Amino acid sequence: ILYCSMGITGFYDIPGIGKLPIKMAPSGGARNPYEAYVAVLKVQGLAKGIYHYSAYDHSLGRLASLRTEQIVKLAAEQQWTINAAAMIILVASVERTMWKYGHPNALKVIFIEAGHIAQNMLLLATELGLSTCPTAALDGQVADKILGLNSPFLYPVHAIVLGSKEHEPQ
Repeated sequence: ILYCSMGITGFYDIPGIGKLPIKMAPSGGARNPYEAYVAVLKVQGLAKGIYHYSAYDHSLGRLASLRTEQIVKLAAEQQWTINAAAMIILVASVERTMWKYGHPNALKVIFIEAGHIAQNMLLLATELGLSTCPTAALDGQVADKILGLNSPFLYPVHAIVLGSKEHEPQ
């Protein structure tokens, strides 16, 4: 799911800037402002915890442990998330896009890109038989603490909650 939504398919060489990654979802100016963090609760083969996805080597790095109730706090007290297998949180590094598009429209580009990425995630997860629910209801302060963001330029924008059909939200 992560590779098919945020994976790198190649690089584009821009004179004066260097090589920029081309990913599975379109990105304004190839700035790719998103990082994916995964809150894992019930995924076979992975310990419960917070992970960061590296698109460069298609890997998950475990950052911290996670208590089940923390996912509810992360999702702005949405109680149904306690049944999730995992939640993928899309965190925008706004300065990646803002330096190129130094006006308020840069935010539009960033938010639209979250939709492109989420659409790929939702389509593939559904094809794999998973239950999905997108949400923008994230508690920014809780996300900063749980994900270890520590920067005013890192902003949790969107999340995709994944689970099994038997625990599908009503």
